[in-house]
Amino acid sequence: MYNIILKGLEGVQLIFLLLNCSNDIIFRENAINNTLRNKMKFLELKNELKDFAIFSLNEIRTIDPNFHRRRLNEWQDKSYIKKVIRGYYIFSDLQLSEEILFKIAFSMLAIFKYCPL
Repeated sequence: MYNIILKGLEGVQLIFLLLNCSNDIIFRENAINNTLRNKMKFLELKNELKDFAIFSLNEIRTIDPNFHRRRLNEWQDKSYIKKVIRGYYIFSDLQLSEEILFKIAFSMLAIFKYCPL
């Protein structure tokens, strides 16, 4: 199969073709690795925040000081998390019961009592 493709190519064209193919493979590998790394980062943070009904960017940054805020938008787009209000989130798989809703409401009340918007 490759003999048929390579038969009409000259040296420079062949090198260019091989470089493009190898760059494409490297790009795909990097994209896959980045996706896996981001997924692992989410799972690690989820494990760290499992006891929180609601969490904020500040709580994430206590765990990972180098955390980039844009990850929150990516995770919202992927439906990993849901925004409650500006800067506060819950995990999408959290089963919302009356008890959980009271915990969230109590947390929000405590936040706004000491730090009104």
